[in-house]
Amino acid sequence: MIAVGVAVLLLISYNLWEGIELKAYDFRLRTLESLSLSKDTYTGNVVIVGMEEDSMIKEKPLIFWYPDIGLFLERMKDYGASVIGIDLIAVHSLGEKINSAFESVTDESDKQHIGFLKDLGERLDNSLLRNILSASEKLCIIQAVAEGTVPYYFPSMAFMKNVHPASVRLTPDIDHIIRRQRFPEENKTGHFAYAIYNAIGGKKDPSEIMLNYSLRKSIPYYSFKDVMEGKLTRTLFSGKTVVLGYMTRYEDVHSTPIKERISGTMLHALTVETMLSGTSPRNVPFGIDAVILVVLTAMGLALSLRLRPFSAILGTLILMAGFFLINLSLFYAGYRLTLLPHILSPLLVLTFIYPYRYIVEERSRKKIYKTFSYYIDRKVIDSLIEKDPSALLKGEYKDIAILFIDIRDFTSMSQQQKAENIVSLLNVYFGKITDIIQRHSGFVNKLIGDGMMAFFGTEEPVANALRASVEILKETERMNNNGLTASHIGNWTLNIGIGIHYGRVVMGNIGSEKKMDFTIIGDPVNIASRIEGLTKQLQRKLLLSGFAYEMVKEEFSFKYLGDFTVKGSQEPLSIYTIEEMGH
Repeated sequence: MIAVGVAVLLLISYNLWEGIELKAYDFRLRTLESLSLSKDTYTGNVVIVGMEEDSMIKEKPLIFWYPDIGLFLERMKDYGASVIGIDLIAVHSLGEKINSAFESVTDESDKQHIGFLKDLGERLDNSLLRNILSASEKLCIIQAVAEGTVPYYFPSMAFMKNVHPASVRLTPDIDHIIRRQRFPEENKTGHFAYAIYNAIGGKKDPSEIMLNYSLRKSIPYYSFKDVMEGKLTRTLFSGKTVVLGYMTRYEDVHSTPIKERISGTMLHALTVETMLSGTSPRNVPFGIDAVILVVLTAMGLALSLRLRPFSAILGTLILMAGFFLINLSLFYAGYRLTLLPHILSPLLVLTFIYPYRYIVEERSRKKIYKTFSYYIDRKVIDSLIEKDPSALLKGEYKDIAILFIDIRDFTSMSQQQKAENIVSLLNVYFGKITDIIQRHSGFVNKLIGDGMMAFFGTEEPVANALRASVEILKETERMNNNGLTASHIGNWTLNIGIGIHYGRVVMGNIGSEKKMDFTIIGDPVNIASRIEGLTKQLQRKLLLSGFAYEMVKEEFSFKYLGDFTVKGSQEPLSIYTIEEMGH
């Protein structure tokens, strides 16, 4: 549900990621360029001629270069160029400027000089217009216009056979960076770059393209002055589309995804070359895009559910890196697959899943903990959880008090009672004495049919074992007297024997990585069992060895019962009981 929710949320918020995805587009573009993997597929159709502001304006104002522009057009016609794009706007007529400047002059002598200047200005204006008309006989000329800004000869262009106005307006993205150019259906040929592409004879009909910035290094750039001074051969322009532009560091320069500011003239040339070469990245269809997002989300879900946190995080990072490499490879191949939010979807799933897993698994862990506490002492469970798994099979020597409990005449009772009654009685009884043992810092190690083995290893182990034993005997008597025993097994009563011994044992997890048991081994364990067996022979409910007696002889009132030989002990054992226990 969480994974589906993440995928749906990302799909719904698809458009909200546009700004970030544009930055991701820039990153992929720069990455390919830094790796020298950019696709340079220059067709050889477009060249740029630049009128550099820094060098040319020092000689004369731009308005006085208008005749040279006309001569340039004539030269391009002679060189055999096919299309000319004029990316500058000759706004002011020199004749009109002079007329406007001196219209208030009244002195006759001055008027003569002004008349000469007006005549000169008109001749210069006409020279540009005449050369445009002449060049357009063999050339297709695309003249730049802007919103409200047109060349002074714009009214005459309607009568020019092969001169077409087109807007040089660029279409930046929301962050003011030029990544693409859009061509509105209603006026495609009114766009400067598209008009040039159409004039060349471009066959495709795109409504939008992403610019191939790698082409900027291949498109030839020549100086206007070098052309006019005859320093360049005609073969450089023959059959080519020439974009003439006014190059300035302050105007008509734009931010780009490659972190360079580029002139509008270069951007228009790039647009034409990108369309001609067919290297604009093609967007992967939304349906495929959405499927990939769902697949990434599902893979993130699988990692989150199957692996532990560190492995899941590492796996998610590897998945994200793998997707980025695939995405980058497709980008290089010319396909634009959305990077964001896709690449983040596995991480988002992981972020949501793990808190959920923690809540669910914590609840499950508590349930397991409770269930296993029925079989294993909780101290052992805690110890196993806290220990390093590699240390689970290690053991240790420890001096402890071992306690064995056995229900007398159990075999006869079990033969005469229903199985469910026997089991329910044992569950109740062992539940009560387990609580008593744990309350006295004891450890219930195992249940052996109708018996139990426990040990005490904390401070005062024998004293704790004796106190627990006395309480167990009292609880047994209480169950017999209050009818709890009878409610399970009728007229039968519970009689038990308890044996206690003190000694050094080996304690640890015994078994293998497949199955192990936390237990104690050694002769003291066997001796404690044998002492419990003596309770029947001596008709006593509680017996302890001389080793245990030495640990607590000052705390209780004991009775010495004699020395007895038991299996597992090389010498006879001194056996004691507590006076108050009786039979």
